[in-house]
Amino acid sequence: MKGPELAQLIEDPSAVARLTGEAAADLLALTTALGMALAARVVSDRTRAQPGVPDRLLSLEEASERLRLTKRYVTRLAKTGELAAILQGRYWLFRESALLEWQESTETRAPLQPRGSSGVGVSPRRRSR
Repeated sequence: MKGPELAQLIEDPSAVARLTGEAAADLLALTTALGMALAARVVSDRTRAQPGVPDRLLSLEEASERLRLTKRYVTRLAKTGELAAILQGRYWLFRESALLEWQESTETRAPLQPRGSSGVGVSPRRRSR
């Protein structure tokens, strides 16, 4: 990055004016990623079970709403052991911490690529008749 360093920009935000457009875009992408990572860390700390405090149990319906998945899919995850769960009679129960751990384990950290650069997300061309 040419121009002021991040620490200088934090101390003097008016120094942004000395950045090139490309450097500003790069810095914005990096700070956005940093902001998202920090927010995830804060949320993770606030929702993680505290030592000595019992974890809240959620019903299948609550768990599926929290995960934004269908009840059928959450049940399949529980039956296969992919998502930790408690089977109480015929009712599935899920610990909040188990949902968070499952979500963290399924997160992807792949870098974003412009559409069409890797062939993913590009629809095939229609053949002319």
